[in-house]
Amino acid sequence: MTYAAILLTCWLSLTGLTGHQEPKPILSVTDIDRLINTYKPLMSDLENLGTKIKNKKDPNLLMGYAASDEAASIFRRHGWDEAFFKKYGVISQSYVYLQTEAQVEKMPDQDRDYMRQSLEPYRTALKKQVHDKDLELVRAHFKRLQDFFDSLK
Repeated sequence: MTYAAILLTCWLSLTGLTGHQEPKPILSVTDIDRLINTYKPLMSDLENLGTKIKNKKDPNLLMGYAASDEAASIFRRHGWDEAFFKKYGVISQSYVYLQTEAQVEKMPDQDRDYMRQSLEPYRTALKKQVHDKDLELVRAHFKRLQDFFDSLK
């Protein structure tokens, strides 16, 4: 990964990171396990729901009305509740940060310090959205998550 790509990844990841209160820890090992084990079948079921809705006469009405109940049912069937998007966001934001941090550590000495400093604004923004305990939980399961995210490519 080039230095420019690393910086771009960091700054693009900041786009959803706004917040004023200190975040609370929301993740457990169970959440990480559930994400890894249910994501592909969950997305398949949601994709099938989308196809089903597109094939009906008034997709706008259905998307706004019926699809939300059906989608919520699909999430529940896979063990998720309304916290899915928040938890997925925390896991993915933490993973991207840790992935970038790992790439920086592989750089030549002359570039590493500069890149570490370049990561500080991202780390500061991340701390507004992700509790340190959640980041450390993702760090502890980084290899499993790396295998999971790689399998989605």
